[in-house]
Amino acid sequence: MTLAHTVPAMVTDEKRLITYGIAPASPSLTPDRIFIKFPSLDSLFINSVIQVKFTIGATTIASRYIGVKHDYWQIPKVSGVPTISLSCGSVFGGMDISGKTIRVEFISICDLSNGDCCQDTPPNIVLVSHVKRSCASKATTTLPPADIRRYTLDCANGLCYEDENGDYTSLPYCYEFIRDCPATTTTTTTLAPATTSPPPTSTTTTTAAP
Repeated sequence: MTLAHTVPAMVTDEKRLITYGIAPASPSLTPDRIFIKFPSLDSLFINSVIQVKFTIGATTIASRYIGVKHDYWQIPKVSGVPTISLSCGSVFGGMDISGKTIRVEFISICDLSNGDCCQDTPPNIVLVSHVKRSCASKATTTLPPADIRRYTLDCANGLCYEDENGDYTSLPYCYEFIRDCPATTTTTTTLAPATTSPPPTSTTTTTAAP
């Protein structure tokens, strides 16, 4: 069918262009694919995103978003003609369009500013984290002090003390192995009494002069 709109028009800043076409009146027609061709153009680019929408009355029979936000997207060619194709999930089937007036809308979804795009987002997107471990560079990351939860057995004193390099993972577990400490041997040494010599004696003789 031929669209009623034949005058070039600019669709931007969230505005829309609405045009019409008439479906064939004779055979029954329930489309599963719809194409919009621009045979008068050698190439056609879209800046940002537009929605192409087909309706009959209040019922939408097909819809598709095309383009790239804040960038140019060339409409692909079919047999050398720029063509917008709608099929599969873009066409909501089941309606006989024979003899009915079909409204075609070109809707500007994103303007040329740096604001967020207002195109709708596909529903039912679930993001699940599968990160099991993260690594950081030692050159750029300062690790917090280690949380000491290990213990070392001091057999000599029968004690357990915290030691981040210890062999025991808990204090009770450490104390369980005190019984395995080797027996200690006490050696007693008796010193002999010291022998002292009596102090030397001296005699002083005095001789009187005659």
